Amino acid sequence: MSYPNKKIRIFLVGGAVRDSILKKSSNDHDYVVVGATVEDMIKMGFRCIGKSFPVFIKSGEQGEYALARREIKIGKSHTDFKFFFSKDVTLEEDLQRRDFTCNAIAYDNELQQFIDPFGGIGDIKNKVLRVVDTVHFAEDPLRVLRLCRFSAQLDFDVDPLTMQIATKMTADGELENLSAERIWAEIYKALQCRDFYKFLQVANQCGVIQRLFFSQKMSDAEIERFRNLNEFNGFVKISTLLCYVTKSSETIAKQICVSLKMPSIYREFCLFVCKYKSQISINYEINLDDFVDIAEYLIKRPQHFENDFLNACFFFADYDIAKQNFIRKLLRNICSVLRGIKATDMPNFDKLPKDKTFAEQYKQYKISLLKQLVF
Repeated sequence: MSYPNKKIRIFLVGGAVRDSILKKSSNDHDYVVVGATVEDMIKMGFRCIGKSFPVFIKSGEQGEYALARREIKIGKSHTDFKFFFSKDVTLEEDLQRRDFTCNAIAYDNELQQFIDPFGGIGDIKNKVLRVVDTVHFAEDPLRVLRLCRFSAQLDFDVDPLTMQIATKMTADGELENLSAERIWAEIYKALQCRDFYKFLQVANQCGVIQRLFFSQKMSDAEIERFRNLNEFNGFVKISTLLCYVTKSSETIAKQICVSLKMPSIYREFCLFVCKYKSQISINYEINLDDFVDIAEYLIKRPQHFENDFLNACFFFADYDIAKQNFIRKLLRNICSVLRGIKATDMPNFDKLPKDKTFAEQYKQYKISLLKQLVF
């Protein structure tokens, strides 16, 4: 790429640089432009898309390009910053405002070399999350959640000073300055990580679990148990966590779901697991009344929910594979039978009153057929 001014330099930064050092593929392509103005960017064919600060895209070019900047905290929210753009802002000044050293490395494609003023490459090799600048880090409460999430995403440990700062920020109530949407966004990203238990480990140590999930601090053994969820998806992980910290209280679980503004599909599933897990994980006796409710919920939901529900419930049960398979087959058979039952199949359907008692009569009809066909 040619520049109208030879002093203008463009550097790849952030996740793409970190992931290249880790020899991982990356979807992040963020660039910092040093020595340029908005007018320079437009002359080079870029289009400005940023609202809070100048971020640009260009047809035919991959990723986003931001002018190098400094920032000053002007309020309590993690978005309350005043940004300064100037041709004089250096690459190092821009990198210094970033969260962790592993994310504060730049790559100069022209010279084909890394620029690493804060020791990020060494921390990547040692698998350590370390703050770049203690003052900048403490100004943004979202970084506490990013610390927890990156620990799971990268399988990195946390530097002691970094943990100390994050713990103090949480204790000082800094998370209350974050919107529920931003909190859930970080939790959602963590749920996609295989090692979600590492998110819980760090979040528990710095007080995030206690703040966000109305929970007491968990023991190391309790956290370690969540390692068994590594192979499962986000629905299983979040529902299991909620059931565990709330002791399956639907009321408390609902309060947490509301406070986090959890999307309805996650909220409904979590509350469903909290309500019915005891039928799967504790009782050996089959309560057909509950099993019909369970099956009818699952029939109307995505197909994977059947396995998700059972996997979440089995987390709380000491069942061998034989019993797990028995319950899976039983629930699958119940769902199959219920899919084939219509209200019009009921004896004297035309004569039955279609009032508030009808739903219960229909349910009892289903139970009677299940007793004949399944049991």
